[in-house]
Amino acid sequence: MLELLVVLTVMGLLAVIGLPAFLNTVRKGKMQTTIRETTTMLRAARLQAIKESQPIGIERQKSQRRIIAYEENDGTDGFGVGGTDEIIESVILPNRITFAAPGTQSEVDGFDNNDWFVYEPNGSATHSGAFRFGDPRGNYLEVRVEPAATGRVDVRMWQNFGGTDKWMSQGQEDHSWDWN
Repeated sequence: MLELLVVLTVMGLLAVIGLPAFLNTVRKGKMQTTIRETTTMLRAARLQAIKESQPIGIERQKSQRRIIAYEENDGTDGFGVGGTDEIIESVILPNRITFAAPGTQSEVDGFDNNDWFVYEPNGSATHSGAFRFGDPRGNYLEVRVEPAATGRVDVRMWQNFGGTDKWMSQGQEDHSWDWN
């Protein structure tokens, strides 16, 4: 009986010590998965626009906590405006991941001050910009489309590097991302 009590006590202590680290790993995984899904969706939408010679719209729908890719069928450059656009893919934000940015920065940067842009049939984007995401621990990542001429997709994280806060790609300036 004493041995069981000792084992349970040790297990309880390990759980108390290990639980915060485990929860941080889960939160980090949610953020990374959301970014990976968004990046994959944008790259696939660009390829579909080229392959089908069809404009593909990308839109952030903040109130629905999602980013959608849709066939731009009605020529109005905006989902559902004319009623004939069709959603081809979407990324829904998981709990505790939000559209967010550090300080006074905007959740959407660029895209001509809109929540959307269109991949043209030549693979270019109508505007360059970024969708930004945050978690409760103060980690911020952005999925950036830039330059507009190529529609290239990059992921960057808000970091303090050399005493300066800035958006950095993984491995930029030989720096790996630091997570809170």
